[in-house]
Amino acid sequence: MVTALQIPRARMLYALTILVLSSTIFSVASQSPDAEKKLKNRSLVWNPPALDSPVPGVSSSPSCDLPAVLALAGQRTSAMVNNLQNFTAQEDISFRAQDRQTFAQRFGSEVYDYVVVFQQHGDKPIVGERRHAPHGTPSDIAAESRGLPEMALLFLPTLQPDYDMKCDGQLSWDGQPAWLVEFRQRPDRPSRTFGFRTLKGYYSLPLQGRAWIAADSGEILHLETGRMRALPAINMYRLYLSITYAPVRFQSRDVRVWLPQLADVYYDYGELEAIVHHTFSDFLLFSVDTDQTIKKPKSPNPNP
Repeated sequence: MVTALQIPRARMLYALTILVLSSTIFSVASQSPDAEKKLKNRSLVWNPPALDSPVPGVSSSPSCDLPAVLALAGQRTSAMVNNLQNFTAQEDISFRAQDRQTFAQRFGSEVYDYVVVFQQHGDKPIVGERRHAPHGTPSDIAAESRGLPEMALLFLPTLQPDYDMKCDGQLSWDGQPAWLVEFRQRPDRPSRTFGFRTLKGYYSLPLQGRAWIAADSGEILHLETGRMRALPAINMYRLYLSITYAPVRFQSRDVRVWLPQLADVYYDYGELEAIVHHTFSDFLLFSVDTDQTIKKPKSPNPNP
């Protein structure tokens, strides 16, 4: 349902370079593990991650070798960029915008063909996103929700020095041993991970947060982050993201990467708060051809 009150446009538009895609599908990805348990616990209420609160279940034994953890996470993140290149998925979005009294001003759900393209620009990858609504025109909420694929890239070796990081210890994520690593943008380094492009200019947004990093492989299993300061110039006062990753295997190229499976995003625009839940499935890997125009990827057939 849509009311006359809309979430403001163009606040979450990124300075992203989008490559064009060919229509050749290299491989069909296997489905992510069943997310039913997590989905049941999701509700469209204002419940962002409490980044300043301790995480229960953290153990100081075994001891955490932070340089080794970050080195392994950097290797896995670099491999993801090198192996993945670009992909499409089905994206299911549910959202709610509410006023300060928590009265809903807008809510609903939408389904998109979601395309992501990685491009290397110097020592930093640029990530492009594009959404296509098979059954209508994408709404404002789609334009607002960008930047999810590149959040884990802060663990690239070239971007890690932008952050102060510390390891709180080991804990479990879905039964898998993981290191809990906190990160915080350094004031003496550029903020290169996250930002907004608006009619008023470009605004970088320093981040703080924490990541659950697999103890055996260095894969990012889960990430929670938020802005370190408000941006009153564009009415962005609070922003939080909680992203859960899952392994996706592209069979024909024997590539296995961890991609966002569930993402919960919380925006505070001053007069409005917005909660957006994303669920990704049916991943496909695509080839890149810079001489062609963007073509809509074919919808995956669940019964090939």
